[in-house]
Amino acid sequence: MQLVAIIAYCTLAAEFLARYTWDRPVLRSVPVPGEVPRGAIDKRLMRMLQAMLVMTIFILIRYFFLPFLFSADPDGL
Repeated sequence: MQLVAIIAYCTLAAEFLARYTWDRPVLRSVPVPGEVPRGAIDKRLMRMLQAMLVMTIFILIRYFFLPFLFSADPDGL
C-alpha cells in the first residue's frame, strides 16, 4: 500500500511540475512586477524539488530493504 501511495504521489508531482514548467494551468494576461515568471524554476524551488526527490528515493530504498532485512533474520536482530 505504501508503494502505491508513493507512486501516486510521484505521478501527481510530475504532472504538476510539467504543467508549472509549460505554464499550462492559467495564462496571465498582465505580468506582476517583481514576481518570478511562471514556469521559471528558481534556486529555492530547485532545492525543494531535489530534497523531495532524495526523500522519495530514501523511502523507496527503505520499502525494498526492510522486507529483505526481516526475511534474513526473523528474530529481528
